Amino acid sequence: MTEHLQNVVAKLSDKLSISIRDYFEARIKDIEKAVDLARNNMETREFREVMKDQENKFLPRSECSAKHDALNVIFDKISADIRYLREDQARIKGKSFSSNFVAIISVVISALTLLTIFLKFIVK
Repeated sequence: MTEHLQNVVAKLSDKLSISIRDYFEARIKDIEKAVDLARNNMETREFREVMKDQENKFLPRSECSAKHDALNVIFDKISADIRYLREDQARIKGKSFSSNFVAIISVVISALTLLTIFLKFIVK
């Protein structure tokens, strides 16, 4: 009986046996698959960390819109102030021209009056 068992075990071991080389190649392939899965998992984790970091550092759209609107209000106010200052400057220049024109006319009239008076005394 032991002989029969030995024959059965020998037949089974022949059918089930694989070479050491085949065994190690299969194991290497399994390890390579595990490494690829681990690398893919690590890349996915790194990608998620980068996305989370961006989410923490970047300004949310709503907050950006609110700040943009606030800057637009400030810009509009500054533009209105500049427009007012330009108009005021033009008005001052206009008044200055008017004042200078009136002063020149006054000097001319005074000179003509003095000339007329002088001529009246000379002609008599």
